[in-house]
Amino acid sequence: MARILIIRNACVYDPLAGIDGEVMDLCSRDGRMIDDVKGRDAVELDAGGRVTMAGGVDIHSHIAGSKVNRARCLRPEDSSRLVRGRDPVAGMGAGSGLTVPSTRLTGALYAEMGYTTVIEPAMAPLKGRHTHEELADTPLLDTGALVLAGNNHRLLGYIRDGQEELVAPWCAWLIHATRALGLKVVNPAGNAAWEWAKNVNALDEPTPHFDVTAAEVLTNLQNAAAALKLPHPVHVHLNNLGIPGNADITIESLRLLGRNGQAHVTHLQFHTYGGGSWKDFSSRAEEVARELSRHPGLTTDLGQVMFGDTTTLTADGPAEWHLGRINHLKWVNADVERETGGGIIPYVYRSTSGVNAVQWAAGLELALLIDDPWRVFLTTDAPNGCPFTRYPEIMTLLASRKAREQALDDVHERASSATTLPSLDREYSLSELAIVTRAGTAKRLGLGTKGGLGPGMDADIAVYDILPDYVDDPKKLCQGLTRAFLTVKGGEVVVRDGRVVTTAAGSTLFTRPRYDDDAVREDRAAFFRDHNTITEANYAVQDDYLPRPREVPCC
Repeated sequence: MARILIIRNACVYDPLAGIDGEVMDLCSRDGRMIDDVKGRDAVELDAGGRVTMAGGVDIHSHIAGSKVNRARCLRPEDSSRLVRGRDPVAGMGAGSGLTVPSTRLTGALYAEMGYTTVIEPAMAPLKGRHTHEELADTPLLDTGALVLAGNNHRLLGYIRDGQEELVAPWCAWLIHATRALGLKVVNPAGNAAWEWAKNVNALDEPTPHFDVTAAEVLTNLQNAAAALKLPHPVHVHLNNLGIPGNADITIESLRLLGRNGQAHVTHLQFHTYGGGSWKDFSSRAEEVARELSRHPGLTTDLGQVMFGDTTTLTADGPAEWHLGRINHLKWVNADVERETGGGIIPYVYRSTSGVNAVQWAAGLELALLIDDPWRVFLTTDAPNGCPFTRYPEIMTLLASRKAREQALDDVHERASSATTLPSLDREYSLSELAIVTRAGTAKRLGLGTKGGLGPGMDADIAVYDILPDYVDDPKKLCQGLTRAFLTVKGGEVVVRDGRVVTTAAGSTLFTRPRYDDDAVREDRAAFFRDHNTITEANYAVQDDYLPRPREVPCC
């Protein structure tokens, strides 16, 4: 028998369908949205005029993989700060962790905010099996992963040797081998330099041994993603993350990428800094936003900072080493053979810190200064800027100048003196919030059945305990966004009144680009034979690691 769901009297915000606050009925059958229901035995629910959107789609959140699991081990005190026991009614598995929650708690926390799809943005190829095991163990969400490629030794070798035509086939094989959704570049050429205790601080600076520059890595990986027609363009974490004055290389990189085609530049807040030291640290978000806006092929996400304790974790090894030298807390720095690296460090963002106050303001500046909401998306680079559970607070700050003014009164004065935030009066509408949290992110990821509520779309629905006029009341808006009145995943109600009521399993999203494997097969066999510690057969992620696979077609 078909599973039929009707949600009546929903106040719908669906930017993909051009619907802006229309009260209507929503219908789904067998997990897909339909125009109307003719049959019987439908489950009917009344939204009561509440704000209704498609399920949230997070384009960049660190929720699975070896670095995430290591962060859990590094911070047992973090696990003790949020503990949820097994719910005897919902059968919800136990979980713990405030900034790096365990897999099942991650699924529950996202679903309770109305999110139904999350992308892990930094999968080390050699750790692909573990990453997929954790994704498969994360309930209530469709998930996918982007594979790290920007410091892969074989790709750097192809670029060095003038064999750039082999970059795309190798990337395609890497995506197939790891069951990835797309390509990720972190600190291009910089992580490879870190293997020699160095970094790359300029686009034209060559990395040791390979004599390849960050600019060459960026353009080659960008071209590979375009040639393979991946659903999502190359996903780029730029050089010099978190360093005073890094806005210079950021603007130069945006210009390079923008002239060359399509790209998504991630957690841009961490790359918008002025000044020559921490003493004169400032925001150059206005210049960075202006440069990004000049290039129609570029999108970005915020990497918004919020005050409080968190855990930083990234594939950018040099950045984490520098942060460890600053805060002198326990830390991890690691290398993944010939592929990538990374680090993990606890961190506390303090409202009394001038540097942290500028970081907080800079993310909001970007969101308010980039006019087109289809090109800037809400993330915190979770957990680096703060846990993803802070999204409702950030959405409130974007929607309410009053909320921003109140917040500015409580933070270090440099948030006002070293940024443009106090002068910005823009307020996001509910439709714009829907764009930056689901419609825009789904579109940029190439997820054609997500982010909207039209016929044929996934029946992923979030009904918030918010009436349209709540947008003028920051407290009511934030409370309503924090706990969904209803979350529907695949046509099944999984959250009622902010509480998970069932543990529906999600799918793993991946893609399969076409490519000429003959171009790299022999070289790959030699590479594994001569340089790797495991065989190629033991390297690839097998189908069993994706119990519910869902292929996303290339363009």
